[in-house]
Amino acid sequence: KRLTVLSRLRNLETVIKRKVEAMPITYDITTDGLYKQGIERGIEQKTFQAISNAIEQAILTLEQIAEMLEVSMDTVIQVKNSIEK
Repeated sequence: KRLTVLSRLRNLETVIKRKVEAMPITYDITTDGLYKQGIERGIEQKTFQAISNAIEQAILTLEQIAEMLEVSMDTVIQVKNSIEK
């Protein structure tokens, strides 16, 4: 784990990744905190994009968008407000 953090600081992540894969030990990257944070950010961005696309198409009401994407109305309203800026 320390090696991963240090490699990120030096922009050597791809080199270190190859070296670690060649080692007889294994490291489960899915348990890494930054990996999980990246997954969450990706999901948030995809949700934002889906909401903004639905709003721009103006076929559904905001309530229908929230129900269809299984998000809160507050989230839909926040996306709508950010699009309008």
